[in-house]
Amino acid sequence: MDSVNIQNFDALYAIICNRLRESGESIRIIDEISNSDSDIIRVQSIIKSDSEVLNLFSKNIAPHYSTKDETRAKQLLTEACSQNSLALINQALQLSFITAESNIAPENGLSAMQIIDAKVLQQFLDSSQTRQCTNNENFFVSEIFSRRSAILFQYGKFESCIRDTFRCVNLLGGNKTYEIVLRLALSYKQLGNYNESKSVAQHALEVLRGSSMDNEFKGKETVRLIAIIKDIQQSLGAGGNSVGKTSAGNKDKEKAAAGGKSHDSTHVFKCELFEGRHKFLGAASSALELIYSETKGRHVIANRNIPPGSTLIIENPFSWSVTPTEYSYVCQYCLASEPASSDGIACACCSAVIFCNEECRDKAMKLFHKYECTIFKLLDSSEKLGKMGVLCFRTVCQVPLEELIVMHNALLAHSSDKSSPSSSNPLLMGFTTSTKKLDSSHYSSVFAQTTNSDLRTGADLLKRTYAAIYLTLCLRFVGYFNNNHGSELSNEMSETEVIVASVLLRHLQSASCNAYGVNHIAAVGAKPGSRAMENIEVGGGTFPMISTTNHSCNPNIYRFNVGKRCVVKSLVEIKQGEEILDSYGPGFTITSRHQRQNELENQYCFKCQCVACCNNWPTFEELRNPNRQTTYRFSCPHCDAGQFETTSIKDKQKCQHCNKLVDFKKLQKLLKSAGEKYARAKDCVLKQKLDAAENIEKHLCNYILAISKVMIIPTKESVEAQEVLKLFYNLTVRNGILTL
Repeated sequence: MDSVNIQNFDALYAIICNRLRESGESIRIIDEISNSDSDIIRVQSIIKSDSEVLNLFSKNIAPHYSTKDETRAKQLLTEACSQNSLALINQALQLSFITAESNIAPENGLSAMQIIDAKVLQQFLDSSQTRQCTNNENFFVSEIFSRRSAILFQYGKFESCIRDTFRCVNLLGGNKTYEIVLRLALSYKQLGNYNESKSVAQHALEVLRGSSMDNEFKGKETVRLIAIIKDIQQSLGAGGNSVGKTSAGNKDKEKAAAGGKSHDSTHVFKCELFEGRHKFLGAASSALELIYSETKGRHVIANRNIPPGSTLIIENPFSWSVTPTEYSYVCQYCLASEPASSDGIACACCSAVIFCNEECRDKAMKLFHKYECTIFKLLDSSEKLGKMGVLCFRTVCQVPLEELIVMHNALLAHSSDKSSPSSSNPLLMGFTTSTKKLDSSHYSSVFAQTTNSDLRTGADLLKRTYAAIYLTLCLRFVGYFNNNHGSELSNEMSETEVIVASVLLRHLQSASCNAYGVNHIAAVGAKPGSRAMENIEVGGGTFPMISTTNHSCNPNIYRFNVGKRCVVKSLVEIKQGEEILDSYGPGFTITSRHQRQNELENQYCFKCQCVACCNNWPTFEELRNPNRQTTYRFSCPHCDAGQFETTSIKDKQKCQHCNKLVDFKKLQKLLKSAGEKYARAKDCVLKQKLDAAENIEKHLCNYILAISKVMIIPTKESVEAQEVLKLFYNLTVRNGILTL
């Protein structure tokens, strides 16, 4: 079928809505969907009520590639070379016809990064002698890799240059050009890998002597090459690094060349889960517990006192997707923007996506891209499906069909058993049935996420039900059902397909209030040392453990991403029994209560009743009002039972419990001492002097702790200190010193 005539879900849903209005059936169907007890009944109702929908969807699902266009690719390559633009050259690669050979690293199955090893390098040089490039498409792709490696070399991204040079030579075989091999030698030299550099430089000399270039050029280049080889030999003789730097060291050198900072091991800021990993909550600290209540559902509490700055969760998403505007810059598998934006590789079939390397591409193909590749533009071009369309499609397609059916049947069994409380049901707690653990990599952890079906409007449920049926037919088209469980008729759905549609409907609801954005922190502007940053949403993901945390407009945790992983840190002291509270978006510091509650109710289907909303806390601008009086609160140091409030810490007062005099000067000394260390730590953060990162974090957190013990929250001091702590974490990620 001609993909030009294919209509996406938005156009099809508009047709459906017009037809329902004209027939006068819209109100009845919306009421029926709204009053249904389960998602499978909703799907069955649509199929029964709308006899034309399956045929309409089926005939509009066909291969819909982001088509390859070599003519445009050649234009982009010319523009990229004239502008030294990596972005343009990557677009040229995405539009090029790529055979399986083009994207494979060494032909003997070795990974691209193993080229740094001298023995592998020699194998590569020897094995490629007899190969000849006869494929015109390969020749053009090799030209892209060659031109890109030249740009990468100019930018000082030498590891990336090596990978692209290797890809280029792998395609050209015996047609290797002198300039390409020379660039490889110089890249190794820049990285301090002198043995490899010498080996390749000597090979370049052989290539030069055997080339058909004019004698004058060959003579000049021979003299130049011999000088390079002598320089390398002198570096080796002077005790230079003969085996090359570690991969981490090379990445640091690339980061420095790209405008970032290079850090040795003494400057690493390591995040480890506070007091070890939880036995049953795999991504969480042992200081957390997952519990259930009828009013709050699943939520997380502290089982001991947790100091500020503690790492509480480090989690990989179960499924994820990339924001469409970032397709040319972010790897679809690992969500890294580097090296995907430098020397990434494209999909062999579609021109929509890019990957860091061959390994990421192969993992993505195995997990989800093999299903979505041919219809990717049908999924991501729909505003009605939105970001959740691709995310939910990927959630389901990476789960075996049999497992989906088991989970669906278990949910039906629980729904019919009204006597079984949710807290005792592993399915609804997200635990695996065998180990009783919440495992973020196991489908049960995602299936348990709440849908809020009873709080949704009928119109919202109607749209999501049609979307679920559409995505199920997409799965049928790409072979998810293996023709064993799917219907062969375009106007029918098999029993298994109806089950899968109900599961997709469940995820289309739960993802809208449980998925999180994946953000990368990027520098703004070219000024060295600038702390100006931009939080770019490069994608979204389902994080099963993190999604069990509830919202507060005054959160006690901070969440940020390292690649596609999400890290959760405590911002304040969280006492035993207190709930772990995240921010779903608006906070009290910058947004009024009315605006916050409206946004949360529209997106997440609840009216916020957190402490900031119940007490209508002032915004940060209001807290900064010089006429606002600060109130101090503290406990009696003698009996720890008396509670005092005062507007002046110079006063003395008797405790009503133990009748002893309390001297506020000690309190003043505590704040002053913590405040002085905080001021120095804050100065280090603002100047980006993060060499002693652990001490900086400690002083920031100690001040936050001191404020909480002596001041009634909120105060401008507490808000500012928490913001400085967030900035500190963001800088450790941006500057590449945070490790997990």
